[in-house]
Order: sequence, then structure tokens, then C-alpha cells
Amino acid sequence: MGDYRLREQHGKRHVEQGRDSSAGGGVLSGAICGPVTAAMADPPVAVDLVVSLFKLGAATSNRILLHEALQIARGLEQTGRLAPSDHQMLDVITQTIDAIP
Repeated sequence: MGDYRLREQHGKRHVEQGRDSSAGGGVLSGAICGPVTAAMADPPVAVDLVVSLFKLGAATSNRILLHEALQIARGLEQTGRLAPSDHQMLDVITQTIDAIP
């Protein structure tokens, strides 16, 4: 599993994959632990990460990616850093997970 990092180039955010030196953790959590921790410190970056995980998870019907997106969004909500306009994403992600057969 790779280590995912967020980088910004020409005003756009990208996720890039490198080597993962960590051991253990969940299927995805161990791989993106660093970027998630960094993203949580910057709510707009965290929301971008949630949207990216959601889009990829929805396109591939991957519950793991969708659960990761939901976990990050809930973390933002619980710490009061999720904008009111973004609260609907919690329901959308949950509905998408529930719709996967």
C-alpha cells in the first residue's frame, strides 16, 4: 500500500502516491494517515479530500473509500470545522454507501 500526500500545483490540489513506511492500520487508514492528519488541520483541504474519496468510492462502488470519506467528514463535524453548507455531504455519503449492493 502506498503513502498518499496532498500537493498543490498551479492552484489545484492533487493526491500523489509514494512509498508507505508505516505498518499496520486499516486497509486505507494506514496509507493516508499523514495526509488525513494534515488535512484535518486545514478544513478546506479536508473537504477536498472527502470529495475526492467520495467521488472515487462512488465511481468504483468501494465502501472502504466511502467510509473513509464519511469518517473524515464526521471528524470535521464533531470538531465544529465543517461548514454548514457542507453538512449535507454526511447524508449523501451515507446514502451512497447504503445504495451499494
